[in-house]
Amino acid sequence: CGPAEWMDQFKPAGEVQHSGTFNAPLPNILGGLAFCNTITTSSFYPNLLARADRFYQGLTKMIARLDVPVQVPYYGARFGLIMGLDHPPVSYEEVLGHRKDLMLDFVHACYQRGVYVHDYGGAACHHGFSIAHSNTDLDLALHVFEDALASIKDRF
Repeated sequence: CGPAEWMDQFKPAGEVQHSGTFNAPLPNILGGLAFCNTITTSSFYPNLLARADRFYQGLTKMIARLDVPVQVPYYGARFGLIMGLDHPPVSYEEVLGHRKDLMLDFVHACYQRGVYVHDYGGAACHHGFSIAHSNTDLDLALHVFEDALASIKDRF
């Protein structure tokens, strides 16, 4: 990247050859183009957000059914899990009440049941899913989340 007068010196426009391992490898370019083509279709975001709504409704109902103090802030296909907080946080200080020990137990319980939940040392962090995850995939995740939360419920 640079001024056009410099960039125009490189092939194919100019005579200067530039090569390198990470200089526009074709699989990355094609993957990026496929991604851009996919997200610009009119159905992409409505489909993703419909899956998100369905997932969050299931997750919220499950947490209420288990009666565990877990908060789930979310936006689109990204969500957090704040363990040990019995009300939606309104400040950063409240988020600091997140129980890392419970998060680590939850992550481990999910992993034992076949679902990977990314972990940042037990911190309250964001998780997510993509359009590649079907409703069946998300239902499986909810089932595992419920089993995992139930297995640690007595530690809250």
